Amino acid sequence: MMGTESGTSQQDFTPVPSGPAWATRWGAIAVDNVAGIYGGAEGSDSKGGAKKAAIADCKNYGGKKCKISILYYNQCGALASGDTYSITTRGPQLEETTARAVKLCSEHTKNCKPYYGGCSYPQRVR
Repeated sequence: MMGTESGTSQQDFTPVPSGPAWATRWGAIAVDNVAGIYGGAEGSDSKGGAKKAAIADCKNYGGKKCKISILYYNQCGALASGDTYSITTRGPQLEETTARAVKLCSEHTKNCKPYYGGCSYPQRVR
């Protein structure tokens, strides 16, 4: 008669994922070009949520025809505006992205200044 080894058992093992896991975070900038009003959103867990929040923020400041100017994820967005021109940019770091927005704006008009900047970096979920 054959016996079984004592202390051993057959188990189902689920491999444990190694390393961290990251969730994408979205941001957006909405602009009402007629009224010169803008709104922004940062850290949203969805593209649609970022769009909705940026438009709501723009309308909260009095915008009537707010439209998404730029949508970004896992990075930063910035808005610069001058006498007759506005521009939005996106990039990995806020300072660099804002400086680029002001520089690009200055190529088209005078008195460009940063008006909005925000980052939506990925969030660690594990």
